[in-house]
Amino acid sequence: MRSVIATVILLAVVTIISACSPGEGQTPSTFGFVGGNDGVTLKFLDNNPPAKAFDAGPTQEDQFKFNAIVSVENVGEYTINPGGLKLSLKGFFPEDFGVAATEELTQSNTQTLTAVSKNNQGDVRRGTLEQITFPKTGEFAYRQDLSVDQTYTFTAEACYKYETKTVSQICLKEDLRSSDTEICNPIGNRQVSNSGAPVHITAVRQDVAGTNSVVLDFEVKKAGTADIFYTRDPTQRPKCQKSDQLSENRVKVTVTTNLGNPDSINCLGLTNVGADKGSGELILNNGAATFSCIQNLEGVSFVDSIKTFTAALEYDVRETIETNVLVEDIQ
Repeated sequence: MRSVIATVILLAVVTIISACSPGEGQTPSTFGFVGGNDGVTLKFLDNNPPAKAFDAGPTQEDQFKFNAIVSVENVGEYTINPGGLKLSLKGFFPEDFGVAATEELTQSNTQTLTAVSKNNQGDVRRGTLEQITFPKTGEFAYRQDLSVDQTYTFTAEACYKYETKTVSQICLKEDLRSSDTEICNPIGNRQVSNSGAPVHITAVRQDVAGTNSVVLDFEVKKAGTADIFYTRDPTQRPKCQKSDQLSENRVKVTVTTNLGNPDSINCLGLTNVGADKGSGELILNNGAATFSCIQNLEGVSFVDSIKTFTAALEYDVRETIETNVLVEDIQ
């Protein structure tokens, strides 16, 4: 019996030590973040639009009227300001449903879509939910007299600004060539934590790049299936045009270490690099990409230690949902 108890205690201790010790090939953690792979979720309210409607009939008098209501909920950890999300309804010919102006089928969020968060006890607070009704004014009503029943697809398409916050660590050594790893090892994988969002930095690896410099290798991946875009002109955002090859599959990256001068970090593998060399645009290929940053430590005063640094990913997200409406012929 004593041997069984001792074995259980030993296994528990090993488990705790393993959890506290960074190792090779670790998967990303959430640390203090709520985590998750989504920014905004969309949902049609029940019976809005209805699964079945009716045509105008031979008299064009009795018209079945309805609305389409989309529930927009922020389930990630970035707050979207009013106007930061555009929602469009498409997939059918508007005039057939009594809508003369296409502007009636595009709207923006009017509320601040607050991010998901944790309270002091670790309980998760839901993000803001807003319901958007189409058309802006009035109601839909099928205006044609059909000969046979027809099915129409109502597609809700959202385009919204979002951002990922990432936290990781750098191992600092007075002698980067030293084999002493008592405090930390300047070569190896680093723990990485992401806020809840559709794009993540999934891996960070540190290596020695010289007597006074280290290199950080980053791996970035889409966490979900949404389309990702980035447009440099802030007045045009959010913008999600799949025909725009200069913005599709792009994210803006900003790495902040707070070590030395702003120009002491130089990131490679980015386009349109910023003046500080720590930011630029990353082009995703099949939803993933890598880049590296060289951190110059010359003139930086420190002792052997582990320092936290941050990275931010900025982008626009395109999400869609759809439902079918069967319009029945009234004889």
